[in-house]
Amino acid sequence: MITYPMVELARLVAQAGLAAEPTYDGQTFGDKAAAYVAAAEQTVAYHEDQWHGAGYYAFRDDATFLAYPGRDLPLNQSNAMGRMLLVLYDVTGNGVGAKVMMRTRNVDIAIKGMYWKINAPDGIWLGINHDWEDAEYTEFKDFGLAYLELTATWNTPLTDNLYFIYGFGIGGGVVLGDIYTRPAYGCTADNFENPNTIGTGCYYINSSTREKEDLPPGMGVLEVFGGIRYDIMGNITVKGEVGMFLPGMLRATLGVEFLF
Repeated sequence: MITYPMVELARLVAQAGLAAEPTYDGQTFGDKAAAYVAAAEQTVAYHEDQWHGAGYYAFRDDATFLAYPGRDLPLNQSNAMGRMLLVLYDVTGNGVGAKVMMRTRNVDIAIKGMYWKINAPDGIWLGINHDWEDAEYTEFKDFGLAYLELTATWNTPLTDNLYFIYGFGIGGGVVLGDIYTRPAYGCTADNFENPNTIGTGCYYINSSTREKEDLPPGMGVLEVFGGIRYDIMGNITVKGEVGMFLPGMLRATLGVEFLF
């Protein structure tokens, strides 16, 4: 119940572009939002073992009060976690996806679709090969990438049920959302991380007109990746991967795959 307003504040800070604004104690709203999100993620991890597959949270089996061990939590408590998780998804920029795969002993061939919410922070951004006088304060709105990819993954056994995996993929995607920019002034490599609106150091004018940037309607996807796969059961796999998309994005994923 306590964590929901914490992550809601983080979402409002991101939506309103207030991450760089100072607070009473010398921190920024972005600093506080990051701390609140980290606390919420720790809360989710702490209660993970209390999730019941039927769709609710339950008291732990070792609960020592009254006759509640193993019983479902009151509805308002389960719903409080649900509300927080929905907002936490918006804030952290996690992605969702699905794939159709043909698995052999050594190679997996898959077609996968993915939506990747890119949690790019608002702030000072500088284009490649540009000087600091070209710096702009940049805001991202619902920024993400949806793509379809054909992949080939090689599986090298390390021990029983544990594999080193590597492979490549090729496909195409659609860039979603909007990017807005406005001029920034006085920014250097030493101060660009703390922009303000009060006209000193690295600053931008909050009342100035934003320019909506042109985004490509689509883009090709070429990826190389590697990682670790662990087979819990014949049809349940835990997989961690690190990949690089060309022309220049990095991806790190940790997930559970259910094979049907």
